[in-house]
Amino acid sequence: MNRPGAAHNNRWISTRLTGTERKWLIAYMGLVAGVGLSFSALVLIDYNPPDPYTTAIFAILGIISFNQPIKLAPKVELHATWPILFAALYCYGLPLAILTGVPAMLSQSIFLQKALLTSLFNGGQLAISLGVANITAQLVRSIAPPTITCEIIALVLGMSVFDLCNIILVSIAVCKEQQVSWRACFEQMTFVNRRCLLPLMYLLSLTSALLCSFIGNVGLLLTFAHVLVVSHLMRFQRELDLRTEESRTDPLTKALNYRYLEDWLNFEFPKLAAENTPCSFVFIDLDGLKRINDTFGHEAGDSVLVDVTKALSATTRPQDVIIRYGGDEFVIICPGTDIETAEAIGKSLIAVCSTPVYYKDSSFNIGLSVGIASYPEDSTVGRDLIRLADWAMYHAKKCGGNIVCKASDL
Repeated sequence: MNRPGAAHNNRWISTRLTGTERKWLIAYMGLVAGVGLSFSALVLIDYNPPDPYTTAIFAILGIISFNQPIKLAPKVELHATWPILFAALYCYGLPLAILTGVPAMLSQSIFLQKALLTSLFNGGQLAISLGVANITAQLVRSIAPPTITCEIIALVLGMSVFDLCNIILVSIAVCKEQQVSWRACFEQMTFVNRRCLLPLMYLLSLTSALLCSFIGNVGLLLTFAHVLVVSHLMRFQRELDLRTEESRTDPLTKALNYRYLEDWLNFEFPKLAAENTPCSFVFIDLDGLKRINDTFGHEAGDSVLVDVTKALSATTRPQDVIIRYGGDEFVIICPGTDIETAEAIGKSLIAVCSTPVYYKDSSFNIGLSVGIASYPEDSTVGRDLIRLADWAMYHAKKCGGNIVCKASDL
């Protein structure tokens, strides 16, 4: 089997695949595009759209929504696509829904610079998914009494089938492109990437369709305005999160800083203590950093601090928290760790940092003085544990450094 190699991108297709796998992907995407776009053409033949005002509103909002996703997280996006599509499908029928979605998908080759085959494929799979959703909704309406409750059930089932069909068609292409199993890809796309969004997506779509049904296009515009407000709030929240993260991160080493430690002691430590979960604090001081600064300059000292932080991160466990306490001092919070395990972690850190550090054409050795205090053996107060670990570290430094000293040994 050919594995993804160097990228082979052009205006027609963007993929890392070569050989047979590349041809298979092109054939699959071409088939879906051909079936979906042919289906769209059949649906739109002899179609008389509603008034130009309504058609223009859906067409414009469709293009905007498909080309302006709202990023909630690195891999999580919220679109206004669903509310617009299902308002069109529920209030005006399948032709207007296709007329709203398919051209908007095709426009991504212009606005988002997507490869042409990708845009054609997206338009085709959207048309197929809308068709299946429409059949589902019509089937439910045909066997249920014409009440608002049944209409809501038909709409929700149509959304579910649309979502399922959409993800199946797309995940087949994605799993082939990324050379992963289809099941893993399907689960990732269905649940992992957007589990927090599914209720909101369904609620917005249902609200949009019902509002559009009762008060016309004003309802659609109100829903779209709601999505824009959510977009603005999420952008503000992302900026706030970024500023908060920056205020709690050391700019040089990218480790967490003293402000984070204060927050952790105020909010996380009480939770840990309430559950009676053991926790150890490892206090570290770099031996010899002042000599490096005096001999090679502060740029060399900064380089050592960055390298040591990387070594600490590589040696500690994923759940451990590395904090630059100040200057050449670090604190490592080790949740769920007793004193013996923390001592072993401290010795591992000393061993890792005992190798020579290289800066330009020079090499030099550094050491670590390590002090440890544990909850609940040494204290039940978070700040006391930090202070005890600090005292243990100073005792280790007085004994020559490069050793681990426990607070219980003082």
